Amino acid sequence: MRFLSGGSLFRRLVLLSVLALLLSASSLLFAQHAYARVQDAPELYAADFYQYNYYNKSASFVGVNFTPNSSITLIWRIDSVADLPAGTITSNASGGFTFKVANMPSLPCKCQTLNQGGTFIGQSQGTLIATDAQNLQASFLVAETPLVTANPQTATIGDTVTVSGGGYGPNETVNILIAHGDTDIPFTTATADAQGAFNSTFVIPNTISLTDALRLVGATTGINLYPTDFGFHQQLQISPDHGPVGTSVTVTGALYDPSNTEVPLYWVDAVTHKKTTLISLSPASDGTFQTQVTVPANATAGLTYKISAARGTANFTVTN
Repeated sequence: MRFLSGGSLFRRLVLLSVLALLLSASSLLFAQHAYARVQDAPELYAADFYQYNYYNKSASFVGVNFTPNSSITLIWRIDSVADLPAGTITSNASGGFTFKVANMPSLPCKCQTLNQGGTFIGQSQGTLIATDAQNLQASFLVAETPLVTANPQTATIGDTVTVSGGGYGPNETVNILIAHGDTDIPFTTATADAQGAFNSTFVIPNTISLTDALRLVGATTGINLYPTDFGFHQQLQISPDHGPVGTSVTVTGALYDPSNTEVPLYWVDAVTHKKTTLISLSPASDGTFQTQVTVPANATAGLTYKISAARGTANFTVTN
């Protein structure tokens, strides 16, 4: 600062003012640079703020501030499970991208049961990590809603059904119950894998009623779910299931409403699907019935017709 010690007072004041301006400009540039660096950090988040992520359903995630036009590798990081590949995508000219997951993987639940009614705290979660070719990286903690589905979505006595679920606890036992009014009847169990996913295949027993439901309860987490859009329907069986015009067919039904005293039994045309009433019947008090019908004279050999009552159906093939 020796250059400030000599000269007039006016000169010294001018020099001090210039020095102050330079220091102020340098500080501003430094602050702007630091702010820009923070703003430029890669980010990853849900495409919709109110997005709910369900097991095995689609979801979308957005990345920003990555290297422009760069290949992005995405993985799932889940506790106690090796990293799972999620997919790859290329960022746009601004370093952004939208990554769509066709089917969400099962993210295990770190939950605690509060009561036997199935109330629990905690959530099913995992981390989605995105890394570009320059090793810029961002992560997002994804919460998932557990879900159970059934295939087929409607079934009756003797049918084979597969239930699939995800978002349950890692390696926990899942109790599969038949919900009969206010009573849960133990039926079978499934075991979730390390990600909280499971599949179980079983045959519907003859003890169900039409208003029953399947309920799946995690033994550890207490997660309590019904398969989405699943329900039981009436059972209809015939014997024989083929024969010529005039054949006498024995029709047996179950799971029908005993209060309905006139249940129409239809012959459904194989081509036009037109229904012809064969008989009206009254189920017994346990919802079952058995009756005899005759194959109509105008049925065509070689075609397969349906015999139906409510949602119960059976196929009959007309022969020569």
